[in-house]
This record gives sequence, C-alpha cells and structure tokens, in this order.
Amino acid sequence: MAEIRQVTIKGRKIGLVGLDEAFAEVRSREFASDEDLAAALVDLVAERNYVLQASREDYGAELLREFKIAAGEKVENVAGEGERAVLEVRVYGPGCVNCEQLAADTISALSEMNLNADFEHVKNIDDIVAIMPVGLPALAINGKVVAAGAVPRRAKIMELLREATE
Repeated sequence: MAEIRQVTIKGRKIGLVGLDEAFAEVRSREFASDEDLAAALVDLVAERNYVLQASREDYGAELLREFKIAAGEKVENVAGEGERAVLEVRVYGPGCVNCEQLAADTISALSEMNLNADFEHVKNIDDIVAIMPVGLPALAINGKVVAAGAVPRRAKIMELLREATE
C-alpha cells in the first residue's frame, strides 16, 4: 500500500499518494523560480493522484508550502490557518498489515473529524527506534505515543484525537 499524506488545499483536506517521492524527485533538480518548482510538484503528484485542471494553481501553492516545511524552511501561515490547531500525527511501523491498517484508520478518523493535521506514516526503523514504542504499530499525537502494540478501534483513535485537540 502506498504512503498517503494529507494536505489542506483551499480549506479541504486531500489525501495524496506519493508526496514524499515527489519531494525527493524535485530535490535532485534545479528550478528558476518557486513557480517552476510548484508546477513540477503538481505534475509529479498528478501522476498518481487526480488533480482537477482548474485547481492546479491551488495545489501548486500548497505543495510548494509543504515542500518548504519538509525542507525545514519557515513559511507564512495561510490566511485563517492560525485559527486552527494543527496536530502532528504519526503512525510508526515498518509497513505490515497492522501498520497499514492503523495508518488508514487514522487518516479516515482525521478526515471524518475534519481535523487539520500533519500526518505521516513513519517506516524508517531508525526513526521508529528513536521513539522506543512498547510495540508496533504505534500511534503518536503531538510527539506523545498514545497507543502501541495493536491497532486501536477507530472510535478509540477518534477519542485520542479529540483529547489532543482539547
């Protein structure tokens, strides 16, 4: 199952497949401007996701922003974004069936709850070991492991997300 990351485009959460791969691809190339970089990101993302032609500019702006955040650059908040809490949600696991299930259930819960979150499924073993979970898969919200060793029910995931937003 391919990695899915959520981004917010025009106030709507969109799950994108292959975003990290697109970021890696553009890192190896040079661009004359941010506009060219944004266009390249949209083209790469559109290879694996449906991107409406009329929305390409909006996708480009958000993908460029996400790329800069991933590169550690400071970016300006999007208008109105500061009003929403952004959760950092991580699923840790090497990609087994349970890990993929937890990632899918978490994305589904985030979408259903309409929460703005920076979601990532962390598969790198060094990154997993760094948090020292009791078991895998593990779910961390805002840097704190809240579930480990089993896939919690979707209702429990939603409860944990709700608690993190209070």
